[in-house]
Amino acid sequence: MNRPVGIWCLCLLLAACGAEPSSAIGTVDDETDGRVRPGADEDADDSGANGGADSDVFDGPGDTDDSGPTADADSGRADTSDGNQAGDVDAGPVDANDAGGNSDAVDPEESGPGGDTGEGADGSGSADASDGSGSDGDGGGSGFGVCGEDYAVADVATLPVDIVWIVDGSPSMDDSIANIEANLNAFTARIAASGLDYRVVMVGADREYCFDARCYNEICVPPPLSAAAGCPDTDSPRYLHVRQGVHSSDAIDLSIEYFSSYRSFLRSGSVVHFVFVTDDDAGFGPGREEFQALLDSSIRPTANEVHVHSIVDLVDSPSGCGVFGDDCSCGDERGDEYIALSEATDGLVQSVCAADWAPIFDALEERVVEGTALPCNYALPEVDITLAVDRVNVVLVDGEERTPVPNVTNGAGCASGDGWYFDDQVSPTGVILCPAACLGATGSIELEFGCSTIKI
Repeated sequence: MNRPVGIWCLCLLLAACGAEPSSAIGTVDDETDGRVRPGADEDADDSGANGGADSDVFDGPGDTDDSGPTADADSGRADTSDGNQAGDVDAGPVDANDAGGNSDAVDPEESGPGGDTGEGADGSGSADASDGSGSDGDGGGSGFGVCGEDYAVADVATLPVDIVWIVDGSPSMDDSIANIEANLNAFTARIAASGLDYRVVMVGADREYCFDARCYNEICVPPPLSAAAGCPDTDSPRYLHVRQGVHSSDAIDLSIEYFSSYRSFLRSGSVVHFVFVTDDDAGFGPGREEFQALLDSSIRPTANEVHVHSIVDLVDSPSGCGVFGDDCSCGDERGDEYIALSEATDGLVQSVCAADWAPIFDALEERVVEGTALPCNYALPEVDITLAVDRVNVVLVDGEERTPVPNVTNGAGCASGDGWYFDDQVSPTGVILCPAACLGATGSIELEFGCSTIKI
């Protein structure tokens, strides 16, 4: 089946099949007593309780105002021409334009799907598209035969993003820390403008101090990431500061040691980005193999993707190189361990020596934003009807061909081929298409609300 994915749209069937008409629907019936009657349409001559927009046709002696498929004169009063009780409908094919519930072509306003397409008794069929009622009159009927349609642009679902910064606070990192403090809020603001749900973790000292012959610079992020101005900064729903000093060769070691301090801030199903910032390489403690083990055991099982980015020294210092010479390192050592992690996780590698960090943050922003849109995932829109999980359908549309996709319970059901399932069976916020149903396809996808779900 050739089903290309182009402009994705949602078809919202806002009138649930089989639902009772809303009491708010109706117009003033100026032919009778001026009251609003539920279901009456815009035809001024249509005075029935559920009358369609028919031309008035004289049905017989005593019936002077039969302007709809349900005989308007029966609207809460006895019809002297047929002897029926108050509110009854004309049961016979007396009306030349309403014979046995056939479509009424006379009135151009009654042009919705099906018209008065009832069977047998006048008005016992499906919905009159112009009056919003479930059945014309009091005769049997099966309620809505065709759901009304409305359309809205589909919102492709995006994954949440969790970004963990581990920042070397050794004295040689003064300029780098200043660049992070100056750029981090603008960086996250641009991510937010892309519509992403983000969180930021900062592992680094929140004050200047010296301990065991090592001194640490503070890192202090201003609002709006921080919940309050001033240093030390303040945690917020989007920001968590793990207040632990990181020295030259400690970044990998401490990201593992303090993982329990930020683990609960990382969300299941998110794209996780680690950003190591240091002018040195990893020391004699845990290195990239141990960090890879942490990713494999504790992060990848629940994360959607994991990437490690390195903002490190990229230049080895040749023997006899002067400090900060043209071809020399700006720090203590090239960050080989971090670079290897980035290469293994499709991460970025940037130079910590850069005077202008704007390009670094631009590159990070691009990498964070890309890959978060899920072409097989669609957010459920807000609709005017109560969402029933057993009355949602997914339809693939390719030209004039419409192919319903069967529902499966969860991702395991995708093994059978085409299918879709809710992201949450109890409180769904979106639908997920199986790869066989969406990848490499074109056309459009419609979500239909109000009709019984088609199961596999």
